[in-house]
Amino acid sequence: MNRPILYTLTFVLMLGCISEKKARKIADEYYKNSPGEFAQKCADTFPIHSQYIEGITIVRKDTTIEKGILLDCPEQQKTLRCPDSKTIYIKTVRVDTVVKENTAKVELLSIRLQETNKVMLDGVKLNLSLQNKIEESKKKSERLLLILIAIGTLLGFSVLLRLKNII
Repeated sequence: MNRPILYTLTFVLMLGCISEKKARKIADEYYKNSPGEFAQKCADTFPIHSQYIEGITIVRKDTTIEKGILLDCPEQQKTLRCPDSKTIYIKTVRVDTVVKENTAKVELLSIRLQETNKVMLDGVKLNLSLQNKIEESKKKSERLLLILIAIGTLLGFSVLLRLKNII
């Protein structure tokens, strides 16, 4: 009586479970249908950090001098020169920089770096375990060689003793 209830309860609980692949698919569908929510989620998770870098101010001065013109003065019967005119042009240029950091890309690269480091560490661990296994194999083979030498020596002595008994 309890088993059918247990099986039914287990079945109902398993219907509520969802795989990671299916959850990703549902999330992808939701964010495709509502891009504004997706943009807000990205903005909240990966805010853009901006940094203001003040530039240096460059001042350029340019002076132009125009020669005075000659005027005829009939009353004085002379030609008079007007004074030279001097014009100074001042141009100020300043370039400021705003650096915006793409935190989503930074996060992606840090995740990739962690994965790469993990793979490298796993490779090192695997290499160390392989070296340990090789050393153990060498020790076993040396022991077996010593045992075989001992057996060969004993076999040689026994053959030698038999030959002495026959002769």
